[in-house]
Amino acid sequence: MKNLKFNVCGLSIFPAFTEKIIADSKNYFNLSFEFSEEWSGFIKTAAISVNDKVYNCLIDNNGKIEAKNLPTFENGALKISVFGGDFLATEEVILTVHPSGYKKGVAPPNVPPEIYTQLTEEINEKTQKVMEAEKSVIMAEEAAEKAMAAASAVGDEIDGITVKDTSSNEDYIAKLRLVDGKPVIEYEEI
Repeated sequence: MKNLKFNVCGLSIFPAFTEKIIADSKNYFNLSFEFSEEWSGFIKTAAISVNDKVYNCLIDNNGKIEAKNLPTFENGALKISVFGGDFLATEEVILTVHPSGYKKGVAPPNVPPEIYTQLTEEINEKTQKVMEAEKSVIMAEEAAEKAMAAASAVGDEIDGITVKDTSSNEDYIAKLRLVDGKPVIEYEEI
């Protein structure tokens, strides 16, 4: 995005950019303003006139108007002034908006029918890949559920295994328990 900067000094406004403004561009230009001291503390609004239709756009605390909050600039004269406070207003600065090559409502000339076929095939291919990915996710979820159930069953089988030590003269049994999912051997005298 391009930033169209203006200096506001007292009641005068001056463009501080060299970019050409081209008609029909939407969401491309941001406006920014640098103000002299007398504008300090005021809520400021830019009056933007596009072919004699006026749009009042609030200038944020950083001195900017985002592109999404601006009208589409049309071929011809673009007039910008600023007002705010109780009451300051600048003169209008008049800028030229140069024509674009865009013609509203005109389809691209001589589009071969195979272009639409290619687009349809591409969309179908992407749709198929999405459906396959969704199926893989469902299968993975089912496999994970089965694995969790199997692990739980094995854990239940391990918990409580007991053996008697016959290699020594002492009478005790060793019990295998699961504590927080970890095997722990406990010894009990008989």
